[in-house]
Amino acid sequence: MDSSVADADRAARTWHGQAGGPERFRLGSEQHKTLFCRMLLDTFNPYKPAVIDWPKLDPDARERLVSLPIWDIAVQTEGKAKLRVATYGETVSDKLLKEAIALNGFEEGRHKDVLANMVHAYGIDLAEEPAYVKPRDPEWAFMVTGYSECIDSFFAFGLFELAKRSGFFPPALVDTFEPVMQEEGRHILFFVNWVAWHKRNMKWWRRPWFALKVLAVWAFLIWERIGIARGLGGAPDADNNFTVTGSKSVGIEVSTGELMDICLAENARRLAGYDPRLQRPNVVPRLVRFARRFMAKPKPVELGSTAHRDLFCEHFKTTYQHYEPDKLPWPELDEAALARLRSVPFWQEVLHTELRAGAIVKQFTETVDDPVLKEAIALQGFEEARHAELIRVMIKRYGIDVQEHALDPLPADIATAFKDFGFGECVDSFLGFGVFKIARQSGFLPESMFAIFDTLMYEETRHIVFFVNWMAYNEAQRGRAAGWRRGLTSLRFYIRALKRLVGTARRGAQINDGKEFSATQASVFLDGFTFRRFLEDCYAENARRMQEFDRGLLRPSFLPKLADVALSSLRLWSFRRNPA
Repeated sequence: MDSSVADADRAARTWHGQAGGPERFRLGSEQHKTLFCRMLLDTFNPYKPAVIDWPKLDPDARERLVSLPIWDIAVQTEGKAKLRVATYGETVSDKLLKEAIALNGFEEGRHKDVLANMVHAYGIDLAEEPAYVKPRDPEWAFMVTGYSECIDSFFAFGLFELAKRSGFFPPALVDTFEPVMQEEGRHILFFVNWVAWHKRNMKWWRRPWFALKVLAVWAFLIWERIGIARGLGGAPDADNNFTVTGSKSVGIEVSTGELMDICLAENARRLAGYDPRLQRPNVVPRLVRFARRFMAKPKPVELGSTAHRDLFCEHFKTTYQHYEPDKLPWPELDEAALARLRSVPFWQEVLHTELRAGAIVKQFTETVDDPVLKEAIALQGFEEARHAELIRVMIKRYGIDVQEHALDPLPADIATAFKDFGFGECVDSFLGFGVFKIARQSGFLPESMFAIFDTLMYEETRHIVFFVNWMAYNEAQRGRAAGWRRGLTSLRFYIRALKRLVGTARRGAQINDGKEFSATQASVFLDGFTFRRFLEDCYAENARRMQEFDRGLLRPSFLPKLADVALSSLRLWSFRRNPA
């Protein structure tokens, strides 16, 4: 993927509001409106349908694409969506909201252009488009489009992931459609926040009528989809996209429950990069979770099995993100921000850790015989080396006083070194999640800088999920699959990792005038830092970042469980000291 395209894609899927803003605000407030409007406007991806280089398909791939009976409905749905959104935008007087809705309408029209250009490129015959009629009730039409997208996008996310995993579409074609899929995520996020804001800014006597209108829209959409399922009303007038009509055509054998699980995971993943203060679409996910309770649970993947290996390796490879550190959109920093960045006391340690990590993983890869594991671990080594290069680029660009030293010789027992590194990364990531959140909320650096580092944080999350699954697989392969045996092994390595962390803290204390390193690290970011607040942020951020991964994968659990116990004890202690 071209680096400029990758940069635009990354900017479109990761966004937080202005640093230093209120951590909480009232739904319907001016801050709320500004947040969801700016989210849509700031994450705009300026790709042009007319210049998309449609990949050449082999005859089988083209036949699969052409045979899907969805393209008429897909093109017409986007055409109607453009008109409906634009028509509602004409009725809006608020300048910022009007601008955001206009962009929403433009993007719906661009989706139509993408589809039209694609069917032309691959010679797909379409029926003549009907005349698009301006809706008489713009608000109703906007709500029908918005809630329809909330339904369709939820399932489209899962089906798109299934098609990607199965190879139904070639990777080049999947990459071409990826911006469209992410835009649908932005649209539904914008829409549900508009609903929350809009109804709270109505006169009190209009709110019951609006609530009835929302129910009527849902009833209309449900009835429409029942008609489609029965083969009635599935004509081009239906308010749906390819999700409903095309699901069976993708040709992937998967149970309904498995599809639901994938849709839930993909929905969470695609929306995870946006400001957590924004409302998320919750009706469809909640209904799916409720329905899932009455379905047979998927049989857990046996640890140590080929299926387990394939699951965590394939997930790791498919979630790879391409970027080149020196071509990232590094911002210009003012003198105050530059001074704060240079004051951070641990860049030397970060650079050394990433350099050593890349060397350890690279050398360990050479000892792996299994080709599936070898490919995945090699990718991890590449990413670790890229993290070091990212830190190098930042240090050079912003003139940070760091000396790069030669690495000490790696241990002879490289397998143990790899395990030590993996468990150390689990510890560092859990604590890093909290530091990152505190720094971001405090406005320590411009948001554009945090957007770059958020990519690195996501990769670190992938690494520790991959590692704990590799560790379980490796132990099972050695006949140590029992939970208690794996637990004891993990405990031993976690103790080693924590001892190394203490050593790092002592080195940091010497650098920072004898202060405790962890306290120094946090106080750089936020005055009034407390251990409980820090622990709560670590715990919450870890849970948020982990929720977007496949449910069949193991997660690091030692530190989250330890933090849960610690927080429960702190709350009890606080209650006893300050009873109500």
